[in-house]
Amino acid sequence: MTSLKQLLTQEGFIQTNKLSKETKEIITSTSLPLSFQPNTQRVCSSSETSNSKSLVSPDSRREGPPMDEVAIRALISILSDYVGRYIKDSFFRKTLFVKCNSYLVRRKTSSESDNENETLVNMKHCLESIDKLVQNQGSTKKELKISFLRNSIELLTIIASLNSNSLQGATTCGIPNSHLSACGQLYMAILYKHQKNNRVCARHLMQVFCDAPFLARTYLVPEFWQHLFLPHLLHVKIWYIDEVETISDSNECDGEKEEKMKCLGRVYNNKVDIGTIMFALYYKQWLQVGTSEPSFPVVPLPTRP
Repeated sequence: MTSLKQLLTQEGFIQTNKLSKETKEIITSTSLPLSFQPNTQRVCSSSETSNSKSLVSPDSRREGPPMDEVAIRALISILSDYVGRYIKDSFFRKTLFVKCNSYLVRRKTSSESDNENETLVNMKHCLESIDKLVQNQGSTKKELKISFLRNSIELLTIIASLNSNSLQGATTCGIPNSHLSACGQLYMAILYKHQKNNRVCARHLMQVFCDAPFLARTYLVPEFWQHLFLPHLLHVKIWYIDEVETISDSNECDGEKEEKMKCLGRVYNNKVDIGTIMFALYYKQWLQVGTSEPSFPVVPLPTRP
C-alpha cells in the first residue's frame, strides 16, 4: 500500500505549515487509502456503465480488515485541521461566514409560513453568534460558552433535520433544505472543533458533501473538495474534457452544439456529485468506531448523452 505521506502529497495536503506537528508525525508512520490503489485505479468503459445496476462494483463491496487506529487518527487530524482554519484564520473565517450568510436570503416573498421565516432568522443569528464567539473566544465566560455551544448545536441539528428523507427536495423560504443542512453541518463541524471533538467535527464536514455535493464543491469549500475528492474523480473530468472537444470539433450547427453542451454538463455534474457523495460516505465510514475498513468506491464513466 502506498504510504499516506505519498498519497497526501499527491493530493495537495502536505504543504508547509498546513498540518499540525502531530498530524505530520502520524502521516510519516502510517498508510491510508486516500487515493486510488493500484488494483482499483481503473476507468470503466461506457458499456460497463450501461450494464451496471450500481455505481459500486461487487469487488469494492468487500469489507477489508479492521481499520488501523493510527490511520484513522491521521484522517481525523486532516479533516479537523481544515475546519480549524475557521478558528485560527480570520480571512478564512470571514470568507466562510460571508458565503453561508449571503446564501441565507429569501428566494420567495409569498406563501411563506411563520415557521419558515423563524427558521431562517434563527439560523442567520446562530451563524453570527458563532462568528462572534470565535472572534472573542478569550473573553467569554466558560458557563456562557458551554450554554451557547449546546443551544447552537441543538438549533443546527434541527436545521440539518430539514434534509431528512421525508423532506428531501423541499425548500424553506425558497432555499433548498439540502443547502441549509449543508451550511448547518459545516457550522456544527466548527462548533465541535471548538470543543476539541475532532472525530465528530470530521464527520460533520463529510456530511456537508453528502447533503449538497454541488454546493459544497463549487461554492462552500471548493479548494477542500479539489484536494480530497477530485483525485478520485479525475477520470470523469478527463472524459468530460474529451467530450467537450468532440462536440466543439463537430460540423453541427451552433444551436445543436449548445444543446449538446448543456446536456453533457448536466450528465457530468450529476456523475461528479454522485461520486462526491460516495467518497464522503466512504470517509465517514472510516470515522466510525469499531468498524472494518470500508470498501473502496468505484465511480464508472457516464454514458455519452
